[in-house]
Amino acid sequence: MKHKSKKIYAKAIAGFSIIKRRDYRHPVFIPLVGGIILFFLGLVTFIYFNGTTVNTSSSRVVEVYNNGRLEIIPTTATTVGDLMRRLNITLNPGDIVDPSENTPILNNGFRVNIYRVHPVTIIENGQSKVVLTADVNPRVIAKAAGYTIYPQDYVNDVTSPAELGKNIIGQVISIVPATQINLSLYGTKVSLRTHAKTVADLLSQNKIKTTASGANVLPALNTPVTLGMQVLVVPVDQQLVSQQQPIAFTTQYTDNPDLPYDTTKVYQAGVNGLELVVEQVSTKNGGVINTPIQTVVINQPIAQLVYRGTGISSVNGGNNITWLRSSNINSSDYTYVNYIVNHESHWNPGDVNYRGCIGLGQFCNPLNLTTACPNWQIDAVCQLNTFNNYAVRRYGSWAAAASFWASHGWW
Repeated sequence: MKHKSKKIYAKAIAGFSIIKRRDYRHPVFIPLVGGIILFFLGLVTFIYFNGTTVNTSSSRVVEVYNNGRLEIIPTTATTVGDLMRRLNITLNPGDIVDPSENTPILNNGFRVNIYRVHPVTIIENGQSKVVLTADVNPRVIAKAAGYTIYPQDYVNDVTSPAELGKNIIGQVISIVPATQINLSLYGTKVSLRTHAKTVADLLSQNKIKTTASGANVLPALNTPVTLGMQVLVVPVDQQLVSQQQPIAFTTQYTDNPDLPYDTTKVYQAGVNGLELVVEQVSTKNGGVINTPIQTVVINQPIAQLVYRGTGISSVNGGNNITWLRSSNINSSDYTYVNYIVNHESHWNPGDVNYRGCIGLGQFCNPLNLTTACPNWQIDAVCQLNTFNNYAVRRYGSWAAAASFWASHGWW
């Protein structure tokens, strides 16, 4: 500012010199001249110490992109927020201004982007989803909308949304996920995501060498790429062979009290699975050696599901089922109780054998039963509760007691 002050001061002195050459004997001349001089001296002093002037260097030409329109505006605004206030630009909830409002405007060509909330239709695998966002970057929008986006996935704006059908509004984004496959390359296993259509395309894109016939690759080169598929590659001077073999299904049993004891009923037939056993072919000492390197499951086996009957039919028209349900014995133990009692007394509460053993379970010390059940001959429920205590106390469970009886013929 100092050079401007000197110029203004010089002009003031020059003006005074001109006045000085004129007739200054008029009564108001001296006061008038004094006032002019004092005014110019005060102006010079203000500019020198405090003053600023607005000139072309204080103005900036900025670019404002707002709601799809680009405007080029000269302004003396010092920040983005100051510029927006001068232009009466307001932000609605969710709108984004880039850069932020407190960013200073320092140079010509400064760009301010204002992104308004707008509808975006996201399409993936034929399914669409509409979101409201101020973002314009397809990947940012897709991630914010909850989609899992991998680096290999294609996420792009659709330039001709009309081709996708009716009822498509706003910006349209298409997500084309890459297919995940498992590659075993020379013994090293890696997981890849690819847009290749065939195994040959996959290997070509990744610059993996194969023989002309693809003998070092499984599956065949023309096999379509599918999600989760296994691709094996060995060095070009080796080859792979494979053979399919069945995987035996398993059988799972479920107890069913509605079926008679010791009977079964299949309610889901088992199906064998299928696996591919891959071997690497090599030669050693003139002989051919096949070395298994991997087993790939093609089809998982389906288990066979079988109901196993635990129901107890009445014996000789007796009430054994009613007695069991009236006792303290858990229903899951009925089959074991039935096994023992059927062998001991054939469900006759008053049974006495040749050794003097009595009751459903044949206590050979009659006091054990007669003390607990005074009317033991007709009180089958009391007997069952007494034998239940005995089985659990001595063997730990009815299952263990039945197992002991099966191996010893007594309990």
